[in-house]
Amino acid sequence: MMNESRDGALLNHGDISFPRGKDVVFVHYADGRLVAAAQASAPPPPVRLAKRGGSGVGKWAKRLVAAALIVTTLAWLVLPMVCPVTTQAVVNAKLVQIRAPIDGTTRDLAADLGAAVEPGAPLVTLMNNKADSIHLPGLQVKQSEVVARRARLVSEIGETEAAEKDLRLTAEKHRKGRVAVLQATLKERTTAIEVAQSNLQLRKKDLERVQGGNGAVPLQDVDSATESEYAARKKIESERAGLERIQEELKGAREGVYLVQEPPVCLQRAEELALKLPQLRGSLAEADELLRGVGKEVADEKARLGRATEAAVASPVAGVVWTRHGNAGQVVKQNETLFEIADGSSVFVEALLSQRHMPAINPGGRATVILTGGQTLTGRVRSVRTPGPDDAETSFAIKMGKQDLKQVRVLIDIDANAADVALVGRHVRVLIADEEPGAFQRGLSWLFNLGG
Repeated sequence: MMNESRDGALLNHGDISFPRGKDVVFVHYADGRLVAAAQASAPPPPVRLAKRGGSGVGKWAKRLVAAALIVTTLAWLVLPMVCPVTTQAVVNAKLVQIRAPIDGTTRDLAADLGAAVEPGAPLVTLMNNKADSIHLPGLQVKQSEVVARRARLVSEIGETEAAEKDLRLTAEKHRKGRVAVLQATLKERTTAIEVAQSNLQLRKKDLERVQGGNGAVPLQDVDSATESEYAARKKIESERAGLERIQEELKGAREGVYLVQEPPVCLQRAEELALKLPQLRGSLAEADELLRGVGKEVADEKARLGRATEAAVASPVAGVVWTRHGNAGQVVKQNETLFEIADGSSVFVEALLSQRHMPAINPGGRATVILTGGQTLTGRVRSVRTPGPDDAETSFAIKMGKQDLKQVRVLIDIDANAADVALVGRHVRVLIADEEPGAFQRGLSWLFNLGG
């Protein structure tokens, strides 16, 4: 017959136990009958021991973790003692100071701290309502006077040219009339010569008749015929001389030259005006030169006033706004620093190492730079020198402060593809090797990267 236990389970044979207070009751059943029962204190729960041996993968994982911990410890503790390694290093950049070009009040601040800017990006506008403008009115009056003088000269030159033209037209008419008169006189002289030649022929015949007569001719008639023939010959010579004079005068008149009489008044006046015109043109050129000079002075003064009244300040480089002095509405003086821009084209690493590493550091050496977070950069040593007790580069974004004379200052140029102005200010760890590192230094670099 089957029996039921206290918890409802059917028992046929075997041993069972159940708690009773702080004790435990042990019951033995055989063929459904209670054979024996006993009560004892509850023993502690059994402790399960892990089995020895186990998986081989787990053992190797533990070993690898231990090895990694050992390597990391070596990288952090041993490397700085035997290699040029330092944690006193930052990503740095040169600062470009932006100064106020004029006195004024700041307005329209366009760049906040940490903002990235490009070349030509507006930073701030300066306004100055008290700019000195006393010189501009005087220059403008001088410019007006020169303009008026030039206008008078232009007008006078135009009038003089017109008057000269009219006078020369009148003189030309006079010349043509003179030529016509001389031509008529020339014809008269030619005709008079022909008449004188005819008269000479008659006088020669009379003289021949008187001298060749058979009868006695009175001496008085011979003398009269001889005188008449001589007078006719001289008349011809006189007329020919007059003809030559008329021909020369006609030639001069045709060329506008007056040989016998004075030139007409109109021609004399035209010549006077012709001599005056170069003087007027010279004065006009002088006025033009003076006007250009005064105009430039006026333009320069207006530009100066424009710059002194309002000036837009822009960033000359690409980078990050590192410092900003003052707020909108603040009064600033000329040459006062307004902004400092961390130049994105000059990103580098500045590191301080112990003097004992100085023999192992040379310009051109390779540098491994590890940023917080594990990012790794590479670069080359630019310069190595020992800083003074108060030596801090004021033109750098990060000031390393007072330095120990036992330290050496190393500047490292980051490889171009990795130089980012956003990294400026990040603290880094640096390992420096030779320019052409050997196997040992490459191993140290691997260990350094592993430790980073």
